Amino acid sequence: FLKTPRPLTPGYHLQFSEALSNFALRCVRPIVEAYDGRLIYAGGDDVVALLPADTALACARDLAAAFSGREPERSAVKDDSGKKLLSDVITQKAAGFLLSKEWHQRTGLLDQASEKLIPFAVPGPATTASVGIAIAHFKSPLQDAVRAAQAAEKRAKNKLGRAAVAVTVLKRSGETVEWGAKWGNEGVQAAFTLLEALRDEVVSSKFPYRLGELMHVYRTKAAPMMKAMTPVEGFNLEAVFARELDTVLSRQRGPAWNERGAEFVRRFTAEMNGWLRSMLEQHDLDHAIEQLTALCAFCGFAKRLD
Repeated sequence: FLKTPRPLTPGYHLQFSEALSNFALRCVRPIVEAYDGRLIYAGGDDVVALLPADTALACARDLAAAFSGREPERSAVKDDSGKKLLSDVITQKAAGFLLSKEWHQRTGLLDQASEKLIPFAVPGPATTASVGIAIAHFKSPLQDAVRAAQAAEKRAKNKLGRAAVAVTVLKRSGETVEWGAKWGNEGVQAAFTLLEALRDEVVSSKFPYRLGELMHVYRTKAAPMMKAMTPVEGFNLEAVFARELDTVLSRQRGPAWNERGAEFVRRFTAEMNGWLRSMLEQHDLDHAIEQLTALCAFCGFAKRLD
């Protein structure tokens, strides 16, 4: 009986509409502002916000988590008294039910008898969220960035199979870089690991660009004006990546390398290898290398614009 789908009665639609409103009104703003962002619009499952380039991916992850009724993963939020956890602002009561201190402090909605926060429903664990991100120079036309973000969202849904994030980097030279992966995929974790290493100066700001340059030459599909190369049988992409990673790390270490370098290499290598294996199971070698270089370009561009 519990596994039987509920009938789509008017009461169900009202309850689902309330869950969407709860997400938009009670969850979105504190999460966006925790990442130094500015909320433009939030209604139902649609959100538009402006964020720093280096926090946009983490904000998208936590918005997707809140939409599915999970607690955000943000470690710290700036406030007047110093630092506090975002989990102190939005917490999970049960699957699909959240608590928001920020909302209740603003509205005064408490259980008067026990002075406890009243949980509210969100769409829940049976739902997923796809996110499109456009990263552009601050002098770029805003309309172009908005259109690129909308196109990235469609790419996350149609090409990546939903429950995914798609990023478009608009360079001032006119070049466009597209990267994306499903939430929970090793590719997303590798991006977070690299962004963290760049932020904490474990590696230099040139590291992602140099790694992308070295891996890009192994593509066999050429540009329209060039002749394509013949793929090599038995090409071991993981072994090549390990060699090129060692080459780049020998020259692009940051001030904090001695304290955290070994841990970064262990995590980054494991996550990238897992992501590359999953891509090679579904796509060809060129697609895997293209996405690897796109991830590096995204992280490098985000760090440069932070």
